[in-house]
Order: sequence, then structure tokens, then C-alpha cells
Amino acid sequence: SYLRLQGLYTTACYLGLFMFASAFMCSTARREWLAVALSAASVPVAISAIAQKLDPQPALWSADTSRRVISSIGNPIFLGAYLAMVSPLALRHVLQILFPEVRSDIRNPWRLAGLAFWTLVASLQVMALLLTQSRGPLLGWVVSASLLGTLWFVRLGMRRTALASLLMPGVIAVLFLAAPSSAMPGRYKHMLDTEHRNTKARLCIWQSVFELVKRNPQIGCSDENMDRFTALRPLLGYGPDSLMTVFGRAYRSELNRYEDIRDKIPDRAHNQTWNVLAETGIAGAACYLGLVAAILMTGASALGLARNRHRRIVLGILIAGGAAAAAALFAAWGGGIFLGPAVPLGMVGGLFALVAYSLLAGQGMPGQDRTPEAEYSLTASVFAALAGHIVESQFGIPTTPNLCLFWIMLGILAVAAVPRPSSVPADSADIPSGAGASLTWGIMAGLSLAALAHGMVVNVKNLASREAIFRDVAHSSIGIVIAASFVFWAVLFPLCAFPANSDRPRLRRVAAASVAAALILGGLLWVQMSDMAWLAHSVPRTPAEVLAREARVETLGLRPMMAILASVFLLPLLLRPVFPPFSLMSALRVLASILCVAAAAAPLACGANVRKIRADICAKSVESYRRIEKPASAFALYGRLFNLNPSEPRYYVDAAQAFFELARSTNSPAVVERMLPEAEQHLIRARFLNPYYYEHTANIASLYAWWAIQTKNRVLRQARADISEMYFQQATRLAPQNPSIWTSWAILAANARENPQAAAALFRKALSLDPDNAMTHKLAGDFYYRMGLGREQSSDDAARFRKLAVFHYEKAIAAVPRRNPPFDPALCRVSLARLHYELGDRAEAIRYALEAYPFLKKENRENIRRFVQESRPPPDREEREETATQE
Repeated sequence: SYLRLQGLYTTACYLGLFMFASAFMCSTARREWLAVALSAASVPVAISAIAQKLDPQPALWSADTSRRVISSIGNPIFLGAYLAMVSPLALRHVLQILFPEVRSDIRNPWRLAGLAFWTLVASLQVMALLLTQSRGPLLGWVVSASLLGTLWFVRLGMRRTALASLLMPGVIAVLFLAAPSSAMPGRYKHMLDTEHRNTKARLCIWQSVFELVKRNPQIGCSDENMDRFTALRPLLGYGPDSLMTVFGRAYRSELNRYEDIRDKIPDRAHNQTWNVLAETGIAGAACYLGLVAAILMTGASALGLARNRHRRIVLGILIAGGAAAAAALFAAWGGGIFLGPAVPLGMVGGLFALVAYSLLAGQGMPGQDRTPEAEYSLTASVFAALAGHIVESQFGIPTTPNLCLFWIMLGILAVAAVPRPSSVPADSADIPSGAGASLTWGIMAGLSLAALAHGMVVNVKNLASREAIFRDVAHSSIGIVIAASFVFWAVLFPLCAFPANSDRPRLRRVAAASVAAALILGGLLWVQMSDMAWLAHSVPRTPAEVLAREARVETLGLRPMMAILASVFLLPLLLRPVFPPFSLMSALRVLASILCVAAAAAPLACGANVRKIRADICAKSVESYRRIEKPASAFALYGRLFNLNPSEPRYYVDAAQAFFELARSTNSPAVVERMLPEAEQHLIRARFLNPYYYEHTANIASLYAWWAIQTKNRVLRQARADISEMYFQQATRLAPQNPSIWTSWAILAANARENPQAAAALFRKALSLDPDNAMTHKLAGDFYYRMGLGREQSSDDAARFRKLAVFHYEKAIAAVPRRNPPFDPALCRVSLARLHYELGDRAEAIRYALEAYPFLKKENRENIRRFVQESRPPPDREEREETATQE
């Protein structure tokens, strides 16, 4: 939830999806139904993204969507990657209707309806993809669309059109190079700009991971706590989802110049190859590249591009040669950091080279392949989507929606590549029909729409009653999104997406699906709105009431996820058109099987899913109680949080921060002495759960540093300063290139240790790592300013310290970011005004005071006005006479 976790459990779930697809998608009709379901799921996501662009209200969507849309996925890059991967499933219908293998009457009304419907679906997906302004997903979509068009036109024998489709990525790249950047919208103008801030950040992350893999540093915060498996790390890596933990050893401070958040530690390499290499070592990287090669070989074999042994050998040579050529070319151009994206891109390039050779030479063309049209179209779209995902993942982060699609599509491709004996009968009987299938589709649509609607309805502000919530939803963009999604899922998909023998079954199917979807959607929304209205009026007064209310909040948030899970379990019911004959024994056998599976899976699902989801919801509730300053309620919820998920370090860090903030906000030493040990225990617990993550150690060091500064007893203060310094030493071993640790250590040396020489050396160390760190310059300016105040005004040391303070304050003002500044630059300008006044430069003093004046609070402006008047020199005689004459 917090770090986009992709560990062992999640990987096992992906493999389960792959086995499900490869075991049960044995017929073309079943795969068609699954593809239609995947396409249907993307439509509300695309509609929501477009609505966010047309009505960008941050309160309505819980984010600012005026620049980039996020839909229900929450991140524009993740949204773009998902849409780029699912788009070929709709594009193939457009190609299949516009360019059929067997010419048919285009004036058939249902054929025209299907063309209009799938064109609309594909247009919504592409439009939402463009609105994300995500460059990696756009590149992946271009590759997949190009490959899909090429494969379809190759089957039809349209060699020139296929060649034009194959060259589409190159043509688009030339257009991007030739067009001026001012002519491109938004982030697309920086598509090929290697000097752009976001591009430099990616390159910096790649460089850090490259150094981590190449140097294989020993991880540990002390000699007794060093990693015992350092020698095996190059072969096996540091483990799944461990990059954020070990990234501190290779952290590059220049990353601060390009990220909005200072000292941010990335949890992903933004390149799948580097990510796999760091987390699973050479063995894992070899398996990943082998999987990429297997996908390309399997897809080419299934589609007739490599139907014999000779062609498969040629394709293997081209894939290996493309990887080697791309690696050599990119390494010569930009260094070793480009090896990560170069190798998979070169492998995909080898596939394109085989297709281009086949088109130009006219040999090994799959046009004579006798695979049925529908099966070939579906296999080509899945293969194109997988190739596009391989390209996109070299510049982004594969997330759960994309990886679920990836493994499902991989299972479909694996089944399609297996040759089917001619004795196997046609699978047209597997096409679902009748009221049962329509009713199942409607129930699935209602459950999924209810889950989607819940994520939007919770943002409604008027919670006075269930009716008030409904009115707000109906009169906002949320209502339009829900209504449009309902029309697509419950009406248009049953009407246009699935074949039918006559018009009457179509209409019956639409009626059954729409009625079922409306009843499920309306019922679940009614329950959700009722609970929301009740929660809005409930005001808990005791910790026990807070816990009781929280249980209902968690149920409210868990219900949509259970609806999604139920819709997934209903999907297999669509795979059989005729249900088995009903009998008491068969019903009992089915019921017994369901109960056995549920009993076996319930403990695992509860521990790995439900309790963690409840914990995430509880963590959001804790934040709200902290914002309204109700510590007793927040601490009661922290106890429930640790009970639900005791293995999440982030929860303990948040709890420690709550205790620390309460200690800082009080003037009672007794409260401070009671709160800080609690904060220490939570931080120690977080460090125990993840000992190699530097931030946990640095947090303990900072806690003891502040505690030591507040301590009046000199002996106790030095003891706490010793503990803080010990933790700072350990933190710098875990992340030696992080300037914030050295800066915090310098503050300890200056205030608790009262050692200015050590503090100055630590400030210099921090600034040597990041010369443009605004916060470090500001704190260094404060340090030298105080040092100057401790000297006589006329002494040389005082003047030297004041000049150093002026230097650091000016650097801090020049380096402070405009977005999310870590401090108020006006305060630095006020300090500069005082320093220049003390140095005798009144003109500079007045200038800085006037620059700070507009940004200060009203109660401070009078002091600045008085300071400016006192700083101005008295007028001479001629000025006084001129003023009198003017009067």
C-alpha cells in the first residue's frame, strides 16, 4: 500500500492468474469473453479520466487533475501504462471490422454498430492515455499499435500497408525530433529532452542502481550488524521489493535537484531490468530476459512468423543480436546506465527486424496461416500488448493492474501457441448465451460499478442524509461518470460486443444485464450512502466509541473491495453457456467443494489481504484525528493499527511522530519525558522490522538530538547526545551520501555538544555532498549568525561569522524550490537585512527588508517598517530645503 509492494505473496497471485488463464482459456470463445471483460473494465477508468480533465475540482477527485489526470488508479503514469496495455484489445475489433479477411456487407446494421462501439471504446482509451501526459506509456502504446496493425495487414497480404504500420514508431520519432518543442502540448515537448528535470532524475536513479550493482557495497549500520550474504548479492540480489532499503548506500545527492521532495529515496528503479537485477541478482535478471525472449518467440510462433525450426533460429539470432547491438550502442552513447533499457528494447527490435525482413523479402509470410480469424486477431492483440508493456516498463514502474494484465495475457498467449489437433471440435458452443450468462454479466457490472462509484462518492461534502448525498452525486461529474459507465457496461457491451443469432436475443440480453446491474448498483450504493450519513452524524467522545466507529469505517471501505472480489469469482460462470443439469447430489458436491476451498483460503486471505486493508483504512483515520488534535483518539487507533498489521514499519514511524509532535507542542517537562520514550520505542520497533533502511536509524538519532537540546541537566544532556551521535554514525554508514543526516548531526554538535568546530565541519561535509541544498544553507546561516552574536560587535571573528551567515542565507534563498519550500524565504531575508545593517551596508539591509515585507504576517510588518525608517540615513540640508520648497 505504501511502497507498491511486489513481494512473494503478490508474485504467487500473479502466477495463479497465469495458471488460471492457461488452464481454463482453452477455447477461442472463452478467451474472447475474457478479452471483452478486460476491455469493459477499462471504459469507466477512461471515462473518469476524461471527466477529471473537463471538471478538475481537487475536492471532487481528491487531487489536482488540471494538468494530468489520474482516474481511479491514482497516478498518471500508472493510468497511462494500464490504458496502453488494454488498448490493443479494442483496436483489434476496429481493424477486424474495417479490414475483414472475408469481405462482407458493410451495410449490415449490427456490423456498423459494432464498428461504432469499438471505435468509441478505443477512442476513449487513447484520449485518456494522452491526457495523462505520460511519455513511457505513450511509447509503449505506439509500439503495440504498430505491431498489431502490422500483424493484421500481414495476414491479409497487404504488404505495403503492413510495412507502413511497422515504420510508424520511427516516423513518430522523426516527427518529435523535427517539430519544435513549443508546438507540443504539456510534457510531450520534453519527450526527447535529456536535460529536462524528470529525465535527469530517472538517469540519476539508474546511475545509483548501476553503482549499487557494480560495487556491491556491504550493507549494515555497525560491525555487528553487517549483511552476512554480501558475497551472494550479485547472484541473488537483495530480495523482492528491497531497493528502497538498500538504495541509501548508493544514494546520489544530485537527485535532490530534480525531485520535488528533498532526500527522497526511490522505491523503484523506473526501469524493470535494473529493478530485477538489484532485487534478484544476475539469476533473476537472466530469468527476466529469458521470459522476454520466450514471449517474443512464443508470439511469433503462434502468429506464423516463426512456424518452422529455421525461422525460430533466425528469430533467436535477431533477438540476441538486437540486444547486443542496442547494449553496445547505448553504452557507447551514454554509459553503462543505459544497459538496463537497451537490452529489452533491442530484443523487441529484433522481432521488428524479423517482420521487416519478411515483408521486404516476401518469405515466411504468415498470410497463408489457417488460424481462424477471431483467434488470430485475439492472439495478435495480446502479443502486441505484451510487447508494448515490455517497452513501457523500461521507463516506468510495473504496478498491480499492469502485472495482472501481463500474466493473464501471458497465459492466453501460451494457450494460443499450443497447436490444437484437427480432431478437436469447433468451440462455437462455448459462446455464452441465454439469460444465465446475461444475468451473470449484469451482476458483475453492478458489483464493479458499485466499487468504482464508492471511490468517488466518498468525496461528496454534503453528508447530511442519504438523499443529500444522492443529490450531490447526481448534480456533479461523478453522476455523469457513473451513468456513462452503466450505459457502457449494462447496455452497449451486451448489445454490441458479443455475437447473437438474431435481434431478439440481443434485446433480451440487454434487458437482463441492465436490470441486474441496476439492482446491484442501486442496492450497494444505498447501503454505502446510509453508512456515510450515519458516520457523518456520529461524534465519538471516548476511545471506545472511536474504536467502534472505526470498525464501521473499515467495513465501509472494505465493502467495495469485496464487491470486486465477488465479480472476479463470477467471471468463470461466463465460460460455460449451459449450466449442468440440476440435481441435489450435484448441488451438494458443488457446495462442499466451495466450502472446502473457502475454509482453506480464508486464513490466508484474511491475514494477507483483509487485515492489511483494514489497517490501511485505519491509518487514514489516524491522520484525520491527528489533524484535529485529538491525541487520545489517535493513540487508541494506533493500538488497533498495530494489532491489524504488526509488521508494517511505517505505522510505527507515524506513531513515533505523533508522540514527538505532542512532546514539542507542550511546555511541560513531565509530558516530554513521558512522550519521548514512547516515540523511541516505536522507532526502535520500526528499525527492528527493517534494520537496513537508514531513515529509521536517522529518526532515532534526530529524536535523541532534540531530546538532548531540551535537557537542562548537563550530564543527562551529554548522555543523550552520545546516544544521538552513535545513531548518526550508524545512519551515515547506511546512507553516506545523504546530506540531511550530516546536517542534523551538525545541529546536534552546535546545540547539544556546544562544539562549533565540529558543527562547522559537519556543515561543510553536508554541503560538499549537495552544494545546492537550501535547507542546509539556511541552517548553516542560522549557526554562523548565532556565532556572530556571541562575539563583540567590532571583533574580526564577529565580522567573519556575519559574512559567512550572509553567504549561506543568500545561497539558501537562491536554491529554495518554488514548490513545497522547506522554510519561509522571507525569514532569511529578514536575517540578511539585520546582518547587512550590522556590517554597515544599509542599502542592502533596506533592500532585503523590503523584499521580505510583502510575505510577512501583519504583526511583523510594523517592525520591518520601523527598521527601514531607522536604517535610512538622515536627509542633508539641501534635501530638507528642497522638501520644504515642494511643500
